Amino acid sequence: MALRQIEFIWKVVRPKDEGAPRAIMYAAWKTAIATDPNTTQVLIRTFKDGVWQLDKPHITISAKNPDTAKEQKHQSSHSYTPHMTSVNVVEVKANPNLFHDSGSPAWDDIATKHREIIEEPPSLLGAEEQFITWPSEQTGEPEQN
Repeated sequence: MALRQIEFIWKVVRPKDEGAPRAIMYAAWKTAIATDPNTTQVLIRTFKDGVWQLDKPHITISAKNPDTAKEQKHQSSHSYTPHMTSVNVVEVKANPNLFHDSGSPAWDDIATKHREIIEEPPSLLGAEEQFITWPSEQTGEPEQN
């Protein structure tokens, strides 16, 4: 069986240290596949505390499969992690609704965002429990207030 390729689009700043983005893509992939097993595009919207929903540490993604991509629609999900430095997904909460891309804050202004295509699953460069410090002086991301 051939491995499927998935396009990851970074709505947020992609960390410069290669371990962190790979870990985030791995968690985003796990979230997307739990949301829709046929996912081919993953928009990484937020990770850690999030922007819209400040609850537990989580990653927010929007996913598309070939059919929803043609219809210009997406489905969004949160995946929860045990703590702030983990990308070990312990729970996925998928919104069952599909949203139109046009007018959506998720898919607006992504033409210039960083994209990368990876054969699934994305590889990790370490353990799921010891990855991210966000924001970080070492990765160059700005502080979130």
